[in-house]
Amino acid sequence: EGPLPFWLGAIFVKLLGPWLGPITAARLVTVFWFFIGTWALWYATYRLARRDEAQPVALAFGGEATPRDYGRMMADVSVLFVTATFGVLVRVHETGAEPALLALVCIALFGLAFALDDPWKGSAAAGVAIGAIVLTRGWLPAGVMLAAAIAFTLWFGEQRALHHIARHHRMPVRMSGDADMGDAVALQDAAFDDLQRRIERPCR
Repeated sequence: EGPLPFWLGAIFVKLLGPWLGPITAARLVTVFWFFIGTWALWYATYRLARRDEAQPVALAFGGEATPRDYGRMMADVSVLFVTATFGVLVRVHETGAEPALLALVCIALFGLAFALDDPWKGSAAAGVAIGAIVLTRGWLPAGVMLAAAIAFTLWFGEQRALHHIARHHRMPVRMSGDADMGDAVALQDAAFDDLQRRIERPCR
């Protein structure tokens, strides 16, 4: 096990030990990791679930949830699902590296979700979390998380590029002065719609 959880435990014992006792102060570290992890998981799920490509099929007569309400519902479900898992509850009650590892993985997921809207800040948060995983549990879990983050970044980067191409290569045909402009626009629209279906199909 890495030194990071024990460093934080020592800080808690140093600051809160005189009032709460060293044992209680050390156990508060687990509570700290639990709240940090559930907070990061909630916001990661919320940011992903409120995106357009994550919305469910609209109801025939309307009345479906707004993206914000749908995101909140999915975030609540994700946190309740994690806290209700027996294995997680057992680990959370231990003063070891597992609660810290769980929280840091949730922070890395939050960073990746945030990177879809702000690539620099989100990538920085995910990178710091992966670095902290190295200090918590070693290179193996950090390497797995890093590989997943790279795959996530490459895949969504490709989707961003396709969206950019589709958006910026639609106008020149519409503005051309060709005599068959109507036919060209129709063909371009068909190609654009086909590209959009290809982009959105993996996201649903």
